[in-house]
Amino acid sequence: MEIVRDTVCGELIAWENAAGVLPYQGKLYYFCCRKCYEKFRRSPARFADK
Repeated sequence: MEIVRDTVCGELIAWENAAGVLPYQGKLYYFCCRKCYEKFRRSPARFADK
């Protein structure tokens, strides 16, 4: 089981339990909930380099 960090809120989650995954600039970003997914989707550059 691989653990990843939600780039929006910082929560650690197992990648297979992610509520969503989005590619951005050649990297995959994982999200703990739909709210974080939508925040990132609307403004990826704001969160991608955290």
